[in-house]
Amino acid sequence: MTFHAFLLGVSASLPLVATQVPAQPGPYLAPAATAVAGQPLPGSLQSTVQAGDDPVTTTSDPVLPAVYCSGKTGSTGCVPSIESSGTPSLTGADDFLVTSQQLPNNVIGTLVWGMVPATTPFAGGTLCIASPTLDSFGALFSGGNLGKATDCSGMLDFDVPQAFLNGQGLSAGTTVYMQFLVRDPGSAPPDNVVLSDAMSFVVEP
Repeated sequence: MTFHAFLLGVSASLPLVATQVPAQPGPYLAPAATAVAGQPLPGSLQSTVQAGDDPVTTTSDPVLPAVYCSGKTGSTGCVPSIESSGTPSLTGADDFLVTSQQLPNNVIGTLVWGMVPATTPFAGGTLCIASPTLDSFGALFSGGNLGKATDCSGMLDFDVPQAFLNGQGLSAGTTVYMQFLVRDPGSAPPDNVVLSDAMSFVVEP
């Protein structure tokens, strides 16, 4: 399925595979790890090596999601942001969510993910993820204020469950990149797309 047919009707033709993932409403902030005395941070990677007669366990703290690249200013004058909450882990709490705010209201958008970062000119903005692995989480409605006027009240949120991470064969330590792409009815094709900034995260055990 091409990006043209899948979402926006723009001239680009990025190969995407649509996988619908249910969204959950709510405000999401960047995740913060909680330290407990004598315990590793949640999602820490632990390894044990033999040093003489005694095993030695080392712990590396989890890498929190990081924002990179630049979003595109839409016809409403707003630049969408990407945020997350929870931990992108293969086990434990299944709570990783990715969200975007400051979107055009009442339009269709999607979350694109891949394995390679990029800064590719696209629809008057920057596509921050590259092929060959470039897939989509399916399309959702941005909601926001009702009526004909377009403003910045839309938002999208996607659950990124452990079933998805495991199903894609993503092992602990793998870096994944994500970005929101949303239709912008106030701009003419092929630039009728708003893009958020992008986020990278490391899959935790």
